[in-house]
Amino acid sequence: GNRQSTGDDEVSTIRADDSGAEQNAFQVTISEELTDQVLTDLKSKQQQGEGQISGETEEDQRRKMKEQYEQKLEEWRAWNVDRQAGLDARLDRLNANFQDLMVEITYDSGKLERSWKGPEVSGQTPCIDARANLMSCFKEKSGISCEDTVEALERCVSTTIVGNNAQS
Repeated sequence: GNRQSTGDDEVSTIRADDSGAEQNAFQVTISEELTDQVLTDLKSKQQQGEGQISGETEEDQRRKMKEQYEQKLEEWRAWNVDRQAGLDARLDRLNANFQDLMVEITYDSGKLERSWKGPEVSGQTPCIDARANLMSCFKEKSGISCEDTVEALERCVSTTIVGNNAQS
């Protein structure tokens, strides 16, 4: 070519190929600074390549961990949906049972109230005097000393309310 070289940069060697024919080959000597620069560039590129490889590995690990967390989150969400559905069904059953009991209690309490009310004697509540005496006895004395008043109220209730309900 058009390139000129000095004797220091170029070495001529003669080689024989497999057929035995001789060929000229040139060997180029590169300066030490250029060699260092080329080696530095190669090392830098190699480190970048290794960094990319290890970066991809770290990225793969992060991606796998993220996928595992997302899978666990989805599993938990599915469990939570099932759990909430079970709790909602249980709450519905309890509410229905409560409503049934409320209807039953309301009916029974009305029935009980009607039976306890009993007939009124000449427009007044029966045994009102016996109840008033018992209340004032409890306020003034201990419960044991009011036994006579309690017995008087029981007699009044037995004769007035229970006796009248039996006649009805």
